[in-house]
Amino acid sequence: MKTTYDPKPEILLLQRIADPGMERLEKHFNVVDIWDSPAPERDVQSHAETARGVLVGAQKGLTPAQVEQMHSLEIISLHGVGLDRVDIDHARRRGLRIAYTPDVLTADVADMGVGLMMSTLRRLPQGHHFVKAGHWADGNQPPLTRSLTGKRLGILGLGRIGHAIATRAEAFGMEIAYTNRSPRKDLPYRYEPNLHRLAAWSDVLMVAAASSPGMQALVDDSVLAALGSEGVLVNVGRGVLVDENALIARLERDELLGAGLDVFANEPRINNALLLLDNVILSAHQASATVETRNAMAVQSVEHLIQHFSGAQPDHLATPEN
Repeated sequence: MKTTYDPKPEILLLQRIADPGMERLEKHFNVVDIWDSPAPERDVQSHAETARGVLVGAQKGLTPAQVEQMHSLEIISLHGVGLDRVDIDHARRRGLRIAYTPDVLTADVADMGVGLMMSTLRRLPQGHHFVKAGHWADGNQPPLTRSLTGKRLGILGLGRIGHAIATRAEAFGMEIAYTNRSPRKDLPYRYEPNLHRLAAWSDVLMVAAASSPGMQALVDDSVLAALGSEGVLVNVGRGVLVDENALIARLERDELLGAGLDVFANEPRINNALLLLDNVILSAHQASATVETRNAMAVQSVEHLIQHFSGAQPDHLATPEN
């Protein structure tokens, strides 16, 4: 792997990033901006011998086939936290670094998880539309909603984001348990190794886990059945982690109280059935989409490139080094 300093290494930019990051990127690198190209595959191929780095959104990533085309590639800097759109093992074999931005979006994603939980239980969007449609002024009253206070919150994936959600939920007096690859000895919450038992215990099941290439749905129909007709599912992890067809079927039959979803199996082209349901809250994968977080993500993703080409190890590597 090359680590010698080059004043202007060539970087392929496959996603538009916020201005603070763009300014820093253009200052340090020869930027080939193809994020809105009508023929990105052609453009990647035309720079296959010269591009030494790629900056791309984690939702898009790079396939092994694309990586193989790029003979001078040294580092992929991901703008985001998801690692399911890159092949880490393939990158290791190629001697490539993959950097990502795990810390800067934690708070906003956790806020979105709590916001979706509140919106689903308290039916905030439905209440908004009820008032705007004039139903309240006509003397009608909306149905009662459900309280957050004292509810049981089960968290699938107690990493940075899951932990941040748990600390916020504590302020509502919620009881918290979680399932994870392994228990967190550093945290006070109850560990439940079995996802079905966690779902059966929970009033709200919060999906905050990461995914990897080829991962199957962890929240399948049997988990949703365990969550039950009074249960709520919230997903701020990845759409692939939930069996979306099973979720829709149970929502249609009122076998779940509701769902709050920021991520989907085939986004942005989501299942039309979700658009027809009154017991689901939909968000367009916006958990990290604040000005503050996107600025920080942009700067951090560029900083990883600067560190690499200055001969240093980037701060956040998905391809650990000794």
